[in-house]
Amino acid sequence: MPAPQWFFAGGGKWTPLAAEDCEALEAAMKNAKMAAAFGSRGGAAMAAAMQVALGPQKITYLVDFNKMEQKNPQTGKIRTLKRGEEESHAAPKVSSVAPPSEPTAKSATETPAAASGGGGAGLWKVGDPVEIYSLSAGQWCPG
Repeated sequence: MPAPQWFFAGGGKWTPLAAEDCEALEAAMKNAKMAAAFGSRGGAAMAAAMQVALGPQKITYLVDFNKMEQKNPQTGKIRTLKRGEEESHAAPKVSSVAPPSEPTAKSATETPAAASGGGGAGLWKVGDPVEIYSLSAGQWCPG
């Protein structure tokens, strides 16, 4: 049975990986699951990152199966990975909005105006639009 198809995000679309790379990722994911199952975390999550040689030049990437990302340790470039069937929607886009320099805890009932001392009503209303910053995706997402 062939390995499931893997894709990486690039150029605004999902690009399929070669069959040999899909097999390498499947083997690494299996090893990550086994390492987590016998690790100190008691199987709560997969191992943080596994080294996997991918592409025609067999560059060794650090693949984080929890975040579904591959990182080239030489260049620092990170790409989002996906396992399974190709979907009709485009690959995730990196937001041009910069992440907060330091996340701050706010009450769930504070509005941005109230949190910044702007004198707002201080309460969110049901249906108000919200955004969250996803550290794993590196972008702002609708809440």
